[in-house]
Amino acid sequence: MYEGNPAILQIFNALEDGASLYANLSGTHPILYANALLIPNQRFGRMNINEAVQPLAFYGSTDTLPQHKPVWSTGLELESGKLYSLFLFGETKAPGHLLIENHYPRYRTDDSVTHVRFANMYNAQPLSVNLKGQPTGSLISSLAYKEVSGFTELPVDKSVASYEFEFRDAGTGALMGTFLAPDVNVYLNGNVYLNVSWMLVLVPKPGGAGANTLNVINVSNR
Repeated sequence: MYEGNPAILQIFNALEDGASLYANLSGTHPILYANALLIPNQRFGRMNINEAVQPLAFYGSTDTLPQHKPVWSTGLELESGKLYSLFLFGETKAPGHLLIENHYPRYRTDDSVTHVRFANMYNAQPLSVNLKGQPTGSLISSLAYKEVSGFTELPVDKSVASYEFEFRDAGTGALMGTFLAPDVNVYLNGNVYLNVSWMLVLVPKPGGAGANTLNVINVSNR
């Protein structure tokens, strides 16, 4: 047991059919799911992992009776004191998963910056990333499906009012979606970007059609 120094696991639910998930760490089923961590679709949750080998199962929020099977289960082997992210994506009947160890940029006290990275859980399609008004792919030329980028450092000072990210088909350059980070130069009552590491997760938009199929979810890492 990791007494006083657990591993920390952040779970992102990117399942395409809108399912919400309960996390079960007990190794048994059923449990009192009203007390379990519920991870809504296209949202994330965090938990401490205190065991060297931790049983972990996810059940659909409507599938918690004794006869129901988990959407996905495993025995996690995480190291004490380290930080991890787990993504569940694809279809509920046969989900994919990606587990990564997080390495965050050094906390800066000598400059006003923010650090952002990108996770592509979108329709098995490579995507590029640029800031609005800059060349296509100037931040990331091609981010493969099931890939998480490294962190990009951006200034957070009075000269920057906002950042608008554009996500495009890496092959054709077609715009698939955008994300606006407003109030970058607002410091009243603190600044939500200053010396923060965060992630934009790219997922299919429920009910989306045509070019309107990409959803972008902001996840604060630190």
